Amino acid sequence: PPTPIFVADIFSPNGDMINDELFVRGSGIVEMNFTVYDRWGELVWSTDNMEAGWDGNFRGQEMPAGVYIWFLRARLNDGLTEELTGNVTLIR
Repeated sequence: PPTPIFVADIFSPNGDMINDELFVRGSGIVEMNFTVYDRWGELVWSTDNMEAGWDGNFRGQEMPAGVYIWFLRARLNDGLTEELTGNVTLIR
């Protein structure tokens, strides 16, 4: 059975190798689309690869500390599709 889907609510891309990237976690995910938006609704990051994490950059620039909104659509190994939204706080 699929494990619960987890997306952290805070991360700190400061280069200390601890919680430097934002990932989607859940072993039952077979396909996904994960997007992150800034507070003005601009898309700042997107992936369909569970091994890819957002490093807090956009267009080669560090994004400022703050709250970002994410959207996840995931197809699970049991055939169900989950659509989740949430927010994450980026701290520097």
